[in-house]
Amino acid sequence: MQPRETEPGQEARDEMRLKSLERLVPLPSFNCTNSSPISARAATQQQFVIDALDVWIPATGAELVKVNEGMLGILGFVMLLALSV
Repeated sequence: MQPRETEPGQEARDEMRLKSLERLVPLPSFNCTNSSPISARAATQQQFVIDALDVWIPATGAELVKVNEGMLGILGFVMLLALSV
């Protein structure tokens, strides 16, 4: 496949278009502005609750414990609610 020939100045115009689009599209920010010890503690507690509930589903599948399907459904629902908070 042969490279496409461009008009003189096309690359500069493309570069300007790209820069103008970069201003319009917000980039995700990875700075944690709410990094207080209280929010870190709440996040840790939330993750602990999720992990404590999550252990029962694979343990039942591996037949280490016997939990009926209804209770597993409730556990899954509570985990879903905890994740959405």
